[in-house]
Amino acid sequence: MRIFLSYHTPDRDKARALKTALEATRPDAKVFFDETSLRYGHLWQPALSKHIQECDAFIILVASRAGDWQKFEYYEARDRKTRDDRFILLPVILVDPAREVVANLPGLTQLHWVMSPEPSAPEPLARIIAALSDSDEQAPVEPWRLVDPYRGLQSLDEQDSDFFFGREAETAGILDAIAEAPGQLLTLIGNSGVGKSSLAKAGVLGALKAMRAPEGKPWPARLADSRQWAFLTMTPGNDPFEALVAQFLELWQIDPTNPDYTARRRQWVSHLRAASGEAPYSIVDLINATDATLKAEPRLQTPPPRYMIYLDQGEELYTRTAEPDRLRFSQLLAEAIRAMPARLTVMTSLRADYYGALQANEHLLPLARKFDVAPLGEAQLTRVLAEPARVLRARFENPTIVEHIVRSAGRQLDILPLLADLFRDLWQRMRSRGDGVLRISDHPEIIQVGAAFKYRAERFLSENPGKVDAVRRLFCLSLAQVPRIGEPVRAELIRDDTTPQGRAAWALAEELAGPEMRLLVTGTKDGVSKAWVAHEVLLRSWNRLAEWLERERDFLVWKAESDVRQQLHAKSPPAERHKTLLMGLDLDLAVKWQRTHAADLSKELDDYISQSRSAATRANRNRQRLQASVGALLVLVIAGLVAYINEQALSRVWFQWRYVDAKSAAELATLKPGDSFLDCGDITGEPGTSRKGYSEQCPEMVIIPAGTFMMGSPDTEVGRSPDEGPQHEVTIARPFAVSRFEVTAEQWRHCVRLGGCETGTGGGDGLEPVASVSWKDAQAYVAWLSALTGEDYRLLTEAEWEYAARAGTTTAYPWGNTASHNFANYGTDECCDGHAEGRDRWVNTAPVGSFPANVFGLHDMHGNLFEWTEDCWNDSYAGAPSDGSARRSGDCSRRVLRGGTWNNNPQNLRSANRNRNNPTNRNNNNGFRVASTLSARTAAFTDAAGEQESASRVGHDEKAWPVRVRRQARLPSCPAACRGRWPGALAGAA
Repeated sequence: MRIFLSYHTPDRDKARALKTALEATRPDAKVFFDETSLRYGHLWQPALSKHIQECDAFIILVASRAGDWQKFEYYEARDRKTRDDRFILLPVILVDPAREVVANLPGLTQLHWVMSPEPSAPEPLARIIAALSDSDEQAPVEPWRLVDPYRGLQSLDEQDSDFFFGREAETAGILDAIAEAPGQLLTLIGNSGVGKSSLAKAGVLGALKAMRAPEGKPWPARLADSRQWAFLTMTPGNDPFEALVAQFLELWQIDPTNPDYTARRRQWVSHLRAASGEAPYSIVDLINATDATLKAEPRLQTPPPRYMIYLDQGEELYTRTAEPDRLRFSQLLAEAIRAMPARLTVMTSLRADYYGALQANEHLLPLARKFDVAPLGEAQLTRVLAEPARVLRARFENPTIVEHIVRSAGRQLDILPLLADLFRDLWQRMRSRGDGVLRISDHPEIIQVGAAFKYRAERFLSENPGKVDAVRRLFCLSLAQVPRIGEPVRAELIRDDTTPQGRAAWALAEELAGPEMRLLVTGTKDGVSKAWVAHEVLLRSWNRLAEWLERERDFLVWKAESDVRQQLHAKSPPAERHKTLLMGLDLDLAVKWQRTHAADLSKELDDYISQSRSAATRANRNRQRLQASVGALLVLVIAGLVAYINEQALSRVWFQWRYVDAKSAAELATLKPGDSFLDCGDITGEPGTSRKGYSEQCPEMVIIPAGTFMMGSPDTEVGRSPDEGPQHEVTIARPFAVSRFEVTAEQWRHCVRLGGCETGTGGGDGLEPVASVSWKDAQAYVAWLSALTGEDYRLLTEAEWEYAARAGTTTAYPWGNTASHNFANYGTDECCDGHAEGRDRWVNTAPVGSFPANVFGLHDMHGNLFEWTEDCWNDSYAGAPSDGSARRSGDCSRRVLRGGTWNNNPQNLRSANRNRNNPTNRNNNNGFRVASTLSARTAAFTDAAGEQESASRVGHDEKAWPVRVRRQARLPSCPAACRGRWPGALAGAA
């Protein structure tokens, strides 16, 4: 008799003993055992399939977990059993199901088993031999005694496919997409707790591994080899490269204790993370290397026909992964999907509230095939909870129990894992009673969904009063992450046995994850032992924890953000790490928290702050030396050594003395909307010209009134883009100042010469606006200008820009609904080539002030150059602030540009048009203008806010413009060229 013996690696000794006992007891038995039956030089996978097809009986040793190879063998044996009922398929259960969970293998509960922790012992061996002889008449154990079908707060795995119900249609749809439309990123989108991970693992992966289609449908012919695929499941976490490489190295079967394992893992991670162009490594290279490794090692499996990567909890790519790593990983994944559509399938699950982050992912969005995972209805939930009990032949004390519990739970979006946790309680109580009946009559409080977490947590603290502080620190510092905006979310505790504090934290975590508490879940992710909150409802429902988190909110927000900065610092090349240290206000805040919360900082973060302090001390020492040197140089200058005036430090002193004109509060209080002022510089513009008040040293500032306007474009506007909506009302509560012109090339060069801006940046000549400056370059300029003048300079917010550009108008352009070369420099059709009002031709940008100003007195808001604003990019105004402030959330890897440029088509010049670019990009189409917050200078504007607000609500009707403000406003003279084109009410407004 030919017997195939299947086992999981931890049970090798028991399998070896059973093989010896079977061969000694039945001389005709020939036991296939991989350790002795596989010949060197033969590939495992084909050999295993061949032996399973040829044997007479298949014995599988089942413990609390099934190995990947064991699953493959079991599926092959099940296929054989469906074709030949005489074939013997015998599970031998090695654990006591009353105390331990038995690994769920599809169809396991339909078979007869032998149960014994030592199958080679005389009594269980006799039963095994009787079963092989087909003479075992003993009735099988009730299935509900063996298996627990409810996984509680954990998602179902592929081995739980027997108990996966309610998502058959979604499973079939995803399988069809895999078969018929390769080269896509299969994206399962739904709210937290609706069962996305269970659909992916128990539904899709379980079907692919078992080659069983849902609802009895035929298996797709194009997926006929899916059982031989390589399945890799990972969560992005803090380092998606580490997680991905760890999955591939598992296929290589390198012992993790082997030094070669660590070296190869680090090498692959380093080369994959490297910026594009710096290294030739990609995911395609990783797949090819895996193929080569499997071919070279006969003891490994045959190179799989396809690799399937599942990114569980895909939102971690946007919440926990640093931005450079996220962009690089997304790029690699997209390149691999496109390059190997027939060899690589990628699936991910994503919380619905992070779908906007995927939309902003320029690499992955074009490949995303979206599958909506909606919350289950009452009928579906009832089936999900009732069917597993029916399969395992357990009964409910009342047929309406499940419906009653589902109705009591209500329409909570994340209710599924909470209900599964309740049913796990019911199941365990049933097994301890041993009656096979699920009851709630003796525990009616069980239906209080979610409350059990709070009760168990408070019970633990009442029973362990000495551990209250340890529990507080564990949750606040390791298990919850407090974002700057929004509710806390769960984080992960990584096991650390190197310190007493780490060992104590892990011991407490295991205590809270025990069968009595079940507040936490412990497990292994990416080869690392971790613990995490069992369900985020605990963070919301446990009042004491909510109070802890709120009390320490400022510190916890800072700590979460600083941990990311520290990790970026650690991953940077050693020669570049000085650039990632903390400086200025960031360092001051870090030092404050280091002093008050020293015990709450990780060693890595504490070292990072200390390194930053040391670097700052050295910089201060150097600065003091520099200041002493500057003092000595000043003495020499006073003594007559004028030649040193070109030294940068002295030049700054001289520049401030010569040009900075600090306005007093009394002077500013006399200014009104439309008036202008200079914080530094000499006026060089001639009276009566468009550049009146221009200074080559610093921008001339115009005061813009407070007011309310409709931001965005109506649906009927020609050239409108979807990102310009929805239209919404924005109120600018206080006046602010905006530079009359875009910052010019000669103004920029002063910043470069005095060390505030980077040498070699900026383009343009003289009065042309400075071009080829990035958003970060513009931030450097406003920081320099603020330090030079002692005033608050910054970029405009996107809302402020549109408010200033519209200047009270509602048309597509401030001069009407039709583009005109008489008011802006744009396009290449006829602008400024000698045919448009006799102007000289400009190669690209025109000198500032070459076109009429708008009603607020601002020039070149449209055309010439795109202008950087403060805001992060969002693809709509949904959720946009109504107070004119900048949007700090969204895709901050891109910043908003407004106004159009010299070579744009007319549509891009509209007041509502939006654009975006990488903040480090230096494009010859990009420039900027500056703003200043007046409330930082004087309170005089607060008193007049009501009167000034009225000034901003007017359009082009001169009668509606308040007399006092109209008299103060510096409206431009209408040149001869604009007669008949500039709106009539404004043609003589000056």
